[in-house]
Amino acid sequence: MGALLERLGELGYRASAKKAQIGQRQVTYLGYLLEGGQRWLTESHKKAIPGFEEMAAPLYPLTKSNTPYHWGKEQQLAFDKIKRALLTASALSLPDVTKPFTLYVDEHNGIAKGVLTQKLGPWKRPVAYFSKKLDSVAAGWPPCLRIIAAVAVLVKDSDKLTLGQPLTVVASYAVETVIRQPPDRWLSNARVTHYQAMLLNSERIQFGTATSLNPATLLPETESPSLVMHDCHQILAEVHGTRGDLTDQPLPDAEAT
Repeated sequence: MGALLERLGELGYRASAKKAQIGQRQVTYLGYLLEGGQRWLTESHKKAIPGFEEMAAPLYPLTKSNTPYHWGKEQQLAFDKIKRALLTASALSLPDVTKPFTLYVDEHNGIAKGVLTQKLGPWKRPVAYFSKKLDSVAAGWPPCLRIIAAVAVLVKDSDKLTLGQPLTVVASYAVETVIRQPPDRWLSNARVTHYQAMLLNSERIQFGTATSLNPATLLPETESPSLVMHDCHQILAEVHGTRGDLTDQPLPDAEAT
């Protein structure tokens, strides 16, 4: 560590007293948590593992204080998958803030999944993988609304890497259409305002052509037999809309009926 600090000083770098970690039992350095002579991975490594949230789902209940600790076959399988993923060489590229970004988003069973990419010639190279569990309210929405929450969550997370650069969002739903004309029975005014302020920024965020997403790789497929064409507004009206003959006034001859 001393040699590293001396070399940084020779190159003209200066240490920040605000960011210095002095006299602590554990410190974070280059994405690792150093404690007791051992090195542990930090949260930043989740971005290098596609589908981490789904992979680790069986382990999360064990971290709660009111949940009985039971390590079974499912937990061991999840642990082994994460261990193999961490040992696999990452194929991520460094973000280039001089280029625009593309964010591919998918949602499955209340978990938002995405991959942030940038073009290198004709190819799209992954910069970061994202996976995050939606809040309990959004997780109970229909798929056409859950994808909006997923896009909002992942756009916010990707801002740490894009640093305000132009971003194109690609999903398998008409996200922009639903955001501009949200269903009034399912989204509160606060959520609508939040989503519209974050996502309807034409100077920075654009919505790409909707394509089918492969949930395993989060990369677009030109043809997929699992893609079902539908109208989100029609689906929301049929599944979650009220009957057309219902009114807010009582029937004139209610006793006769």
